[in-house]
Amino acid sequence: MNNEQKALYYFSKNPGIHRVSEILKAGIHHRTLYRLCDKGDVVKIGYGRYRFAMEEPVENSSFAEIAERVPKGVFCLISALDFFHIGTQMPIKHWLTLPKGAYKPKVHNYSIQYCLCSQKIFNIGIERHNIDGIDVKVYNPSKTVVDCFKYRNKIGIDVAIEALKESLRSKKSTIPEILRYAEVCRIRNVIMPYLEGIL
Repeated sequence: MNNEQKALYYFSKNPGIHRVSEILKAGIHHRTLYRLCDKGDVVKIGYGRYRFAMEEPVENSSFAEIAERVPKGVFCLISALDFFHIGTQMPIKHWLTLPKGAYKPKVHNYSIQYCLCSQKIFNIGIERHNIDGIDVKVYNPSKTVVDCFKYRNKIGIDVAIEALKESLRSKKSTIPEILRYAEVCRIRNVIMPYLEGIL
């Protein structure tokens, strides 16, 4: 096999996102990598990150690509609703939460809206999912519903109400969980009338 064939074999046998350092460690010269990109056999998905073009993207691959670039971030609001298939919102950008004072990176090819909160609020309700070998953090459905009410002025009260109704209907959230997060986030009084209205 020539160098390009060896590189294509490596990508075909090792699915997922690859950093340049991993590719070079596998014995693939950077010139070979660039040639494969020029031919369309390998796709650059971000700074220093590549994927085999023939590989079928896994569900939520964009979450993995962003998480790789913003490892401290937690997907929230519309992005979390989309991740858990709650409601009808189609995100035109990704929403990420970071602790106050954290650096907000720009991510190649993606529009990101950042939310900042205290470390205490930031750490609660996080679920971790392995996508393409990357640790992706997403707020669970109940915390996401509470966040939707907290940030209702940014995303719209109609989105928050739909998230509440759909998460309960699909049993992805429970009322006790929602109230627990609402208490910590200090919006229990905001969300209670809407809960009472659907009971």
